[in-house]
Amino acid sequence: MNKARRAQLGAIIDRLERVGIRIAEITPELEAIKGDLESVRDDEQEAFDNLPESIQSGERGQDMENGLSQLENAISTVEELFDALDGFDVADVQSAIDDARGQA
Repeated sequence: MNKARRAQLGAIIDRLERVGIRIAEITPELEAIKGDLESVRDDEQEAFDNLPESIQSGERGQDMENGLSQLENAISTVEELFDALDGFDVADVQSAIDDARGQA
C-alpha cells in the first residue's frame, strides 16, 4: 500500500473515532425516546383496557388498537437502531484498517 492510501486510511480512522463519540452521545437519547414511547403506549393500553367492551370493539377501540400497534412499531424501530449502534465497535473497524495498512 502506498503512502497516499495509508494516509487516507489514517483519515478514515480519525473520522471513525468522531463517529464513535457521536454514537456515545446519542445512545442515552435513544434510550430516553424508547422509554417515553413505552410510557405513552402503556398509558394508551391502560386507557383501552378500561373502556367498556362495546367501545373497545367499536371504531374508537379499533383506532386505539391501531395506534397501539403503530407505537409498538416505533418502539421496535428504535430498538433496532439502538441494537445496531450498540453492535458497532469502532475499535474493531480501526483494528481491521490498521491490519490492512500493515499488510499491503
